[in-house]
Amino acid sequence: MNFAKPTDMVLRGRLADTVLLTYRTPADSVREMLPDGLELVQRGPWAFWSVVCCRVEQMRPIGVPAALGVGLHHVAYRLRVQAMTASAEVIDGLYFTHSDADAPLPPLFGAVGNRLTDLRLHRAEIAMNCGDDAMCVTVDPAASEAGYGLRLDLAHAPAARLEGSCFPTVEDARSFGRYPRAALSVHPSKGDPERRTLHVMRVERVDSSWCETPVAVRDARLGYLDAIGQGGQAELEWAVRLRPMEYRWVLGERHALLDRCDTARRWTGVA
Repeated sequence: MNFAKPTDMVLRGRLADTVLLTYRTPADSVREMLPDGLELVQRGPWAFWSVVCCRVEQMRPIGVPAALGVGLHHVAYRLRVQAMTASAEVIDGLYFTHSDADAPLPPLFGAVGNRLTDLRLHRAEIAMNCGDDAMCVTVDPAASEAGYGLRLDLAHAPAARLEGSCFPTVEDARSFGRYPRAALSVHPSKGDPERRTLHVMRVERVDSSWCETPVAVRDARLGYLDAIGQGGQAELEWAVRLRPMEYRWVLGERHALLDRCDTARRWTGVA
């Protein structure tokens, strides 16, 4: 599906060497991290982190030759959320709480990236060592603006439901782990700071290009989750490595949100 309009900014690139991890955590432990207008997607008492580590190749505005694109490593921490617009449309997405990236010209990348998006980008030194059967990802805390390190040691493994999982089957966990194709954030509306606007960054990809291989996490040290008190609460549900795929990022979509009392009434089903 093509979400882009003539007024939108569209970036394109290729995701390579991507690993995606889904963690469950008690919803009450992260609810206050969300701005008004976003609600956690839950399974019973659980909310979910989606952590992605990837190498992005040839990222550039649409129309620019691939040879002029930027390559970077990106590590991001997102919560699964949804929002209801003033027209009663429910939009599923991810709320970025922190990102690390190592793009060339990082001060410019950080300033421009955080101005154009709500990815909460920080400069970091990131290394990804990838083989056919294993993958290691590290973020150097000494080089990170935010001081958060990361280490992942992964190996290919058969698909298996982890002990203690809140999903009844492997396929249920696998389906849930295919994250929604939108990043959501909330901002005051221009001219009326009492009202809120939902900003949506859409991802366009060909669904048939999504090909995943389950991986076993042999070692995981996520400094950011430790720093916000999630280290002892977040439990791994699912981990996969993705085959490289073409991506487009569409920026510029905006929606008015319900005001606070209307939002509460909608979520609780009170007439």
